[in-house]
Amino acid sequence: MARFHQELGAAMQAGRLRHDGNPALEWCINSVVGHLDARGNV
Repeated sequence: MARFHQELGAAMQAGRLRHDGNPALEWCINSVVGHLDARGNV
């Protein structure tokens, strides 16, 4: 799953993540904080 999280994080930072403008989803996406462990896992 770490690869998925890396791709999702990269898409979010690059502005490639698209959604229908749902305010609840916008709030959720803006509240995501990822932390990497020593192996690079999210």
